[in-house]
Amino acid sequence: EHGVGARDGRWVPWVGERLGRAIAALAAAHGCEPAAVPTLLASEPALLAAVADSLRVGETRFYRDPSQWEALRGWLRGRRASNSGAADPPRTGPAQTRGWATFRGVSVGCSTGEEAYTLAMILEEARRAGGVGSWSVLGIDRSAEAVAAARRGEYPGAATDPLPAELAAG
Repeated sequence: EHGVGARDGRWVPWVGERLGRAIAALAAAHGCEPAAVPTLLASEPALLAAVADSLRVGETRFYRDPSQWEALRGWLRGRRASNSGAADPPRTGPAQTRGWATFRGVSVGCSTGEEAYTLAMILEEARRAGGVGSWSVLGIDRSAEAVAAARRGEYPGAATDPLPAELAAG
């Protein structure tokens, strides 16, 4: 229901540790033994959602996993280069603009949005270079709080350190 569970029949160690702390905290807060927490969670869905939130990774950074971003840049350059000799690339429908298709990206598990914004920056770079026509990025996350932070798009100065100077200043 919340996207948390064992993988290949095994728990990842950090999940077990966080779950143990969450169960202990709930037991203490409700004056019960840890063994009674599953019954408590079954009767109060909001508590179960809070436990699931405590297990989410929430790790995000601008330009996290640089090799993946460079691979995307290379792919986008290849799209531009493969069309450089054509007078007019084929148009296949309403999603075609400026010679290349509209690019739609999705950042699944976007947390507070740094990777979604990184994708947007790379797509805008490609648009200016002619690699894509228009673009859009959708960030989704199970945490409403994280999505709200992503929508605000406000980050502390240290978070913008990986950004090119001209983008960090904006």
